[in-house]
Amino acid sequence: MTSSARSTPAYDGPDRRSVPRLPAAAVPHLSAHVVGGAPVRLVDISKRGARLEGSVRMPPGSTLTIRFLAGGEAQILTGAVVRDTVVVLETSGEVTYHTALAFMDELT
Repeated sequence: MTSSARSTPAYDGPDRRSVPRLPAAAVPHLSAHVVGGAPVRLVDISKRGARLEGSVRMPPGSTLTIRFLAGGEAQILTGAVVRDTVVVLETSGEVTYHTALAFMDELT
């Protein structure tokens, strides 16, 4: 049996984003894929950024190309990693990260 622990408490202050984010559950038809990268799960999304969950660390300052799919439509955006946080650390050594991205262009 494995156990997990959150590494940092959730931020409880005001939301200072210029564009509000929607939880991924609010847009179930939308998926995100890092081009040439490891699988990720969309946590939340806005026109200007997103938060992804995955098992690979993505260092702040790096850039990623993300392919968004909704129905038969696709949009590819480049985003700068602004934050990468450990959210789950399993006793087996597996790590889950939340990576926050700021897009160079807006998601349509």
